[in-house]
Amino acid sequence: MRSLVHARLAGSALLLGLLPGLLAAQAAAPKAAPPPMATPAPAPPLEPDALARLKAMSELLQSAPRFTFRAITDRETPSVEGQMLDFVTISRVAVERPNRIHVDSTGDRFAASLWYDGKTMTIASNKAPFYGQTDAPPTIDAAVMMLMDRLDTPLPVAGFLLADPYAKMTQGLKTAFDAGTAQLDGATCRHLAFSEDDADWQLWIEDGPRPLPRRLSVTYKKIPGSPRVLVLLSDWNLSPAIPAGEFAFVPPPGATKVEWKSSAQ
Repeated sequence: MRSLVHARLAGSALLLGLLPGLLAAQAAAPKAAPPPMATPAPAPPLEPDALARLKAMSELLQSAPRFTFRAITDRETPSVEGQMLDFVTISRVAVERPNRIHVDSTGDRFAASLWYDGKTMTIASNKAPFYGQTDAPPTIDAAVMMLMDRLDTPLPVAGFLLADPYAKMTQGLKTAFDAGTAQLDGATCRHLAFSEDDADWQLWIEDGPRPLPRRLSVTYKKIPGSPRVLVLLSDWNLSPAIPAGEFAFVPPPGATKVEWKSSAQ
């Protein structure tokens, strides 16, 4: 076939005689299959960009020797009929490293305050004539763990109070990815999604030079009904003027101290 295509033919009769055969042969030849498309690599279970944004948030909070913020917590709780009900708590949180916390909370179900001064932990309510108090460890990290584990006290914002939020929040992570952008109170935020064995959680971190957490959502997968806790975070101040005595509890007149027992007791 190559010699026919490239040879100089002597006469038009020969060319006309060969042309139909050439056309038929070309029509009968199968077309070459297109090369297979490359399969894109799956996204990594832990996206580096999502982890980098989480780490930037952690480092910003770590750099502040003291800070305050406001948290509005919406907690789903099953009713006796099994329907999930939403209960809202509004908290003002003050932290001073390495061992001071003060939380004032009001809400649908209770109003209470918590003080931690590096030696003792106290919880009291202006609606009750008594207060609970117990000895506490000397660091915020250990005190927070005691609150959640021994004293069975829910504290959804606990991760933000620790000396290294990133180290704690990445323990047991199965997946992490960036779900895009969102607008919260006029701020552009990155919407990050994470999963662990027991919970799926999402975190909205402000975009730009101050990567502050603005919203947290946690779904507890292994609890019946998969309840969710949603926390809106605002009024961040990373260099507040905290009044003297902010972290010291002074019993009101007539208040009675009661033992604050751990959940194991």
